[in-house]
Amino acid sequence: MHGRSRRGNVVSQVDCATPVSMATLVDYWAGDTSTADAERFEEHAFACETCSRRLEAIATLAGGVARVATMPGGIGMVVTQALIDRLLADGLRMRHYRVQPGETVQCTVGPDDDLSVTYLSAELHDVQRVDVVLYAHGSEWARMDDAPIDRVTGQVIYTTGGRLARTFPAITVRVELRAPEKDGNARVLGEYTFEHTPHSG
Repeated sequence: MHGRSRRGNVVSQVDCATPVSMATLVDYWAGDTSTADAERFEEHAFACETCSRRLEAIATLAGGVARVATMPGGIGMVVTQALIDRLLADGLRMRHYRVQPGETVQCTVGPDDDLSVTYLSAELHDVQRVDVVLYAHGSEWARMDDAPIDRVTGQVIYTTGGRLARTFPAITVRVELRAPEKDGNARVLGEYTFEHTPHSG
């Protein structure tokens, strides 16, 4: 039996016996469901804390994706560990890569991955700002300026949505972490190479 707690007139489930699919959550958030389906979902979510939290996670992730869409290339976003922890707790499926400067990583994305998460390690304790720049086919592909950094663990966390990553061909992507200097130049903190193998499903 699933544990339940009562909040006023709302009964919330600690665990959900009939979890709503990720596709349904995304469609509901985007307003792409029929009125009848939306009403059924709302009735379920009103009584189910688990699915309500998962819907909140979709909204958080979607907000990030909306910001990414305004960037050149629009292929990813830099996040904090706190956001990753929340999305994991709310049921998003992730594939993780941890990379040191100078390393080359073989990477891909699975059929059920909601997010690909890459931890770029670097010496960051004396750095005030970090920009993330991606290169493909010898040209700049995308960049994220003033990225969130974790000076304690020395990491910048870069993510790509699974649906988008499954459209990528076989490609080599080079990533640079840069620290802008007062003179207008930038100091390279680390270079990382990713050899992407396409999703085969």
